[in-house]
Amino acid sequence: MTSNALIEESLIGPRTKGSTMTFTELDRLLDVPAGEFPERVEILARELDEQRITLKGLDPEITLPGMGDGEGSTSFTRQVLSLPRLDREGEGRLARRYALVKHRFYLALRRLGLAGEEESMEHIFCRETLTKGRCECRSCTEWENKVPGRSRPELKRRCREFNLVRNAFIEGSLYIVVLALSRFSNSRVSREDLLQEGSASLFRAVDRFDWRKGVRFRTYAEYWINQAFMEAIYNQSRTVRVPAWVQKATRKINQTRAKLGAQDTEEERARVAASLELPEQKVAEILEDNRQTISLDWEKAKGQSGSFSETLTGEGDTMDEAIDREKKRLLPLRLKKVLAAIPPRERMVLEHRFGLDGKEVKTLTDLGQEMGISAERVRQIQESALRRLQEPTHRKILAAI
Repeated sequence: MTSNALIEESLIGPRTKGSTMTFTELDRLLDVPAGEFPERVEILARELDEQRITLKGLDPEITLPGMGDGEGSTSFTRQVLSLPRLDREGEGRLARRYALVKHRFYLALRRLGLAGEEESMEHIFCRETLTKGRCECRSCTEWENKVPGRSRPELKRRCREFNLVRNAFIEGSLYIVVLALSRFSNSRVSREDLLQEGSASLFRAVDRFDWRKGVRFRTYAEYWINQAFMEAIYNQSRTVRVPAWVQKATRKINQTRAKLGAQDTEEERARVAASLELPEQKVAEILEDNRQTISLDWEKAKGQSGSFSETLTGEGDTMDEAIDREKKRLLPLRLKKVLAAIPPRERMVLEHRFGLDGKEVKTLTDLGQEMGISAERVRQIQESALRRLQEPTHRKILAAI
């Protein structure tokens, strides 16, 4: 069989060596069942390399949105939301393209004896080199020295194809980061930092996504993005960093305490520890490790002169004693403000269940008889009221307590 006959039977058909092929043509060849896809990628990558085919069909000047001067995350958010979004079909199409150009890039690196560089391959050449042909930055200079002169043009073409498809995939998916960010709007980390962390996690999601699993890319990426947001909040939201596991444990303890209606006493702490199946001493240590900090320059409440450090000096208290005293002073005021914003029946239940505002503490049964409803209904109203206190507007008021 002749060489021409072999070319005619190939997947890409008879083509002139060194010609081009559009990604639209490539999509048809990559549209195969998931089980056949790895073999199809191997064959296509080999045939494209044998015929030295260059892939085209994407805008070579794709530029991801950047933080605008003076407007920060707001400008970035507007730019992202104005971009076209990938639907399910588009995600699958870009994922298949990405798998091919990534594999083709791998092959080019291995042929040059650079098999250990795959993990950093998107950083091999900067945009200046890919668009203008040459750059004198440190990274590009290092790669110029590693790659033989006659092999550089081919590696740059593979690098350029890889970055074009990767950027197109990222550009069509950036909206996921912005939409996910809305759930973390009241965190103590700036929006710019969260956007940066979420975008970096999106890049990792693109690199690791496998469309053959049958899951939408958006579903897969949201896991990575939310994980990045939570990690940033755990590590950056406090002046003095508290380990993430301590913050998670504290949140679980506080949720259990609210569910049980427990007060901050040793007896009630024992109930919480039993419910969580943890030693009481461990619960006490976690709560101790997760104490809030306060600045010595923090000014006292309106109408009182001096700073917090002056209060310490004047009254001879330790820092913990001063913080506890200040919290006790502010707690009733903040709680009263929050309770005034919730429905009267829910406010009444909370006041009598937890003894707020000087009210008598009553059981679910006693409250139910007084209100003419069942004890279970009182419990439901209590749960509804506690959930309402977790709303962002109310939680922000109570955050400093």
